[in-house]
Amino acid sequence: MANQAVEVLRKYWGYPGFRPLQQDIIDSILEGNDTIALLPTGGGKSICYQVPGLMMDGLTMVITPLIALMRDQVRQLKDRNIPAIAIHSGLRSRDIDRELANCAAGMYKFLYCSPERLHTDMMEARIGNLNLSQLVVDEAHCISQWGYDFRPSYLEIAHARELVPGVPCMALTATATQQVRKDIATHLQLKNPRLFVKTFKRDNIGFFVVDEENRFERLLYFLRRIKGTKIIYVRNRRKTREISEKIARIGFSSTWYHAGLEAGERARVEDQFIKGEREIIVSTNAFGMGIDKSDVRAVFHMDLPTGPEEYYQEAGRAGRDGKESYAILFCRDREKRDLVSSAEAEFPPPSAIKRIYKALCVYFNVIPGGGAGETFDFDLQEFTERFHLQSRQVYSALKLIEKSGFILLSEAVYHPPRVGFVVNNETLYDYQLKHPKMDALSKVLLRMYEGMFSISVPVHLKKIAKRLKTEPSEVHKALVTMEKDGIISYTPASDKPRVTFLEPRISSRHFNIDREQYDFLKKRTFDRVQGMLSYVEETSCRMQNLLGYFDEKSAEKCGKCDLCYGAHQTEPSSANAKKLKAHFEKLLSKKDMSLEDLLASVGFVWRKRAISLLKYMEAEGMVEWRNEKFSLKK
Repeated sequence: MANQAVEVLRKYWGYPGFRPLQQDIIDSILEGNDTIALLPTGGGKSICYQVPGLMMDGLTMVITPLIALMRDQVRQLKDRNIPAIAIHSGLRSRDIDRELANCAAGMYKFLYCSPERLHTDMMEARIGNLNLSQLVVDEAHCISQWGYDFRPSYLEIAHARELVPGVPCMALTATATQQVRKDIATHLQLKNPRLFVKTFKRDNIGFFVVDEENRFERLLYFLRRIKGTKIIYVRNRRKTREISEKIARIGFSSTWYHAGLEAGERARVEDQFIKGEREIIVSTNAFGMGIDKSDVRAVFHMDLPTGPEEYYQEAGRAGRDGKESYAILFCRDREKRDLVSSAEAEFPPPSAIKRIYKALCVYFNVIPGGGAGETFDFDLQEFTERFHLQSRQVYSALKLIEKSGFILLSEAVYHPPRVGFVVNNETLYDYQLKHPKMDALSKVLLRMYEGMFSISVPVHLKKIAKRLKTEPSEVHKALVTMEKDGIISYTPASDKPRVTFLEPRISSRHFNIDREQYDFLKKRTFDRVQGMLSYVEETSCRMQNLLGYFDEKSAEKCGKCDLCYGAHQTEPSSANAKKLKAHFEKLLSKKDMSLEDLLASVGFVWRKRAISLLKYMEAEGMVEWRNEKFSLKK
């Protein structure tokens, strides 16, 4: 069995062998065991279910909450000629039904879907016919209220398991405390699960916290000193472009990324970064999931993350190849206070939550008792302006309404336009004869895309327009007309977040969120905030702090972080002072040098001690400062 697994790995991925624990996890699921695997970011979680999925008869169903991640995984599998499909809120009911029928017929090996889809009547009716070989729960920490991204819909997965008894379940996550691990096993109703935990310790990453006012200048300093590929994380979309263009003007090869980019543009940026055509990518936290790049030498965070789980997952994208890398976080005291204030703002009073729920129903014209299963594009700015609300409070309230199980708020992901014929060949031919203007469009659609009589498929309006020698807007108008005529189903493109009502609308008088859960989530949020503050305020070892948060003990310091290097020490020891003094005298004997050039010559972990020594040397008359440079005093 082990040899067969390696053969599959080599055939489809080209890897000569497995990483630590991967083979053990694969063997466990092949033996029919329920399995929990905790592999840090970059640990190769997808291989653990994709390899056995290809070895077993039947279909592997993967439950994952992120549409973007589903699409990335499906695309990567298809690139390897492995049949896979994703079912999400961007598809219409008839398309979902057809794709599930195709899954039952054995046309796919992997089916990706969101946890919300499991709870629909259609899925419950179909799942028993799918011949599942394994059920995979990705981002399994979402099932626990102690997890950093709790989603009530994950609690419904246990019900789906009851519909497919005997199918082994694999739960995967990158970050989980002991409490979260217990919740995963309990809520998924795992039977004697085998647990595989790879140490969270990353021996090759130096974790640094930088507390300086001019962070952009310090960022440039690091970018020049650390060679190779780098990721810079920022909090908002506007900053991604601003910082990328700023550092590009200085001479760095840079690009930017966020969830609001059109799908083709996102794919192009990802491809540039993976192939090394761009050295630096500036991104929101939308970048990284499913991105396979092992040679990232540094990950920067220009803003303070909301908790250790999020930070460790993103920082862990550095150094997957095992070579020396850095995770550098910029943080000032002001941002620590802002993080606490931001956590407070995540929990509007229940009365405000009730008011926003009512406004949401009015906004989408959802009547009491209606709306269940319906999905709507959501424009946050338009919504807040119409109801005179604050956008931050609205977003926080919607997330709490989501955690109470009333709605699903999807991320802003570009959904391409989709077209499918809803009539047979004869009816279409008759329509083409009666509507000559639509004849050319119909023929181009059928030539460019396969399967349009079975399901609606993603289409590219620019390419269609080019074939017809017209404009995309004209193609859009023609497709709208054909849908009105009952010939096709047409879903226009959308790049807005989407709201799906999971439950029928409740009257304002009876709507209430679970106050006990509200209080619990608030406490958990502040526990995570405190964990993040503890990390940046640590005085001994950054890695020890992170390991402790994830319930992993480490007696030894990492020897790699800023604290282990003594980067915050301002006074060098007498022996080090002598070495630094001799080093500076040697450099300045050749030419005058700026402060930054002198500091660059000793490396960033010696920065503060070097500044202190230069001040001492100036006070003692050994060097002097003139014309923005240091010179050796004769």
